[in-house]
Amino acid sequence: MSTVLYLNGNIYTMDAHVPHAQAMAIDTRSGRILAVGTNDEVRRVGGSMPSWWICMVER
Repeated sequence: MSTVLYLNGNIYTMDAHVPHAQAMAIDTRSGRILAVGTNDEVRRVGGSMPSWWICMVER
């Protein structure tokens, strides 16, 4: 599995309870979203993957 972490973003989640997130992790092979949350939360998930990249989002 290869994972891309998008950090420092303003992500609209479409969830009324948590409408915005700072970061997300995506599996590039399946296109699945693995995690959405703060930079720290997503780094914990992404750091446990065997292969990952970090993309810093500019606002």
